[in-house]
Amino acid sequence: MQIQFTRDVLSDTKEILYHKGESAHVPTSVGENLIFNKAAVKVLPRNYVERLKAAAEEFAVSQPPAKVEWGIHKGSGDNVIAIVARCSRPMCSVLRYDKSPTPWNTIPVRNVPSQRFDPALIEFHHSCGANPERIPADVLKRYAAEKNGEQIEVTPDMGIFHKIVNFVGDSNKHREIESAPRK
Repeated sequence: MQIQFTRDVLSDTKEILYHKGESAHVPTSVGENLIFNKAAVKVLPRNYVERLKAAAEEFAVSQPPAKVEWGIHKGSGDNVIAIVARCSRPMCSVLRYDKSPTPWNTIPVRNVPSQRFDPALIEFHHSCGANPERIPADVLKRYAAEKNGEQIEVTPDMGIFHKIVNFVGDSNKHREIESAPRK
């Protein structure tokens, strides 16, 4: 408990422990006794929002302006071409898009109908707090040109993965996925 003394506080041997106007942090039981004896008043802490704002201003680090660097990247293992975006600020987001450069429709799943997906509407959302930015048109044009000539190489790991995913047993059917554990 934070208190401020309204008078000098003496010890049993008449030594001055605290002077009038002095503040101290004391255990609650001691503070309540001093307040009851009119030797001190309770000092209320500032609003926590004000404290946080003051701390933020005190420890704020000036950030350089956020600048997104857009590029076209070709994968080293599988040669997949993708749009890559990075923010200039440290500890911010990264975007990687390797789907179709032209608008396409999603596959309908259960009760969700097919939807139109346009890559020109993709936004890069910063984790550093800067405003979101869309993929620039010139980057999409360069991406579309490079994506048309793309030749994907299937690595051995990808080949094994596709073999496992598309495996059919002796019955020539995929295994049914169980929604509940067996009893």
